[in-house]
Amino acid sequence: MIENIKMLESRTFKYGVIELRSDDILTYVPNKEIKNFTIPLLKLAVDIFLDITNRDHKLYFYDISHFTDSTSSETKTYMKSTLHLFAKALP
Repeated sequence: MIENIKMLESRTFKYGVIELRSDDILTYVPNKEIKNFTIPLLKLAVDIFLDITNRDHKLYFYDISHFTDSTSSETKTYMKSTLHLFAKALP
């Protein structure tokens, strides 16, 4: 049986779109011109993630299939230090 999935909340910001779906999945789709994660992007995104989820942990999916540049080790460290604040699982 296929469930009708609705967007409960959608936020467009300068780095893409963050949405919370009715099946309790948090998604992030970056703008096509974004080629990797950066700390400024993550800081804005984390603020939105925390607000949109009311600080409740969600399944988190992001589509970075068009990313071509490497993410810096500093940015990866920041990601590791913040993911647990809003995500309970990643794909």
